[in-house]
Amino acid sequence: MWVGLDQWRVDFQRSRLALFLICAFIGHYACCNGDTWASELGVLSKNDPILITTFKRVPKGTNGGISAWGTFASIAAGFLIGVVYYLGSLPFAIGTNAPSQWPIILLATFAGTVGSIIDSLMGATLQYSSVDPKTGLVVSHPVKGDKHITGIHFLNNHVVNYLSSVGTALICGALGTFIF
Repeated sequence: MWVGLDQWRVDFQRSRLALFLICAFIGHYACCNGDTWASELGVLSKNDPILITTFKRVPKGTNGGISAWGTFASIAAGFLIGVVYYLGSLPFAIGTNAPSQWPIILLATFAGTVGSIIDSLMGATLQYSSVDPKTGLVVSHPVKGDKHITGIHFLNNHVVNYLSSVGTALICGALGTFIF
């Protein structure tokens, strides 16, 4: 009897780990897609974005700037990742007693939106920004003689993207184990 119970515990733990990893995987890609779409499509907004920490207007391209277009784009990007996963999983679920996979669409939409917001918050507070003295432009990497505006010297856009995607993946993995 204990062997059966132990085997059940092992199978349960394996399935929970697999569920965590699948949801984390979906969360990672939805976050990355949401952030990319928000950045690339958000600049199409007619108005300048607002800084996520102060809600004041800032020039387009400012780290931590958000717009209605960009926010909508991040929602749509996460939704798309969820729909693609859902449609890709249908052939494997037909004729089985597998649980419905449609909640993954909600999880991915959440990840695209929240991941983009996390990235913007980190961009506004931690990401390195300075003014290039030669051009007067805001840059996100150290330039000799630049004027530091905000952020930590080694936290560039790549590091912020990495940290936000890993954080979102962990959040989605944990949420997924409760949703399914």
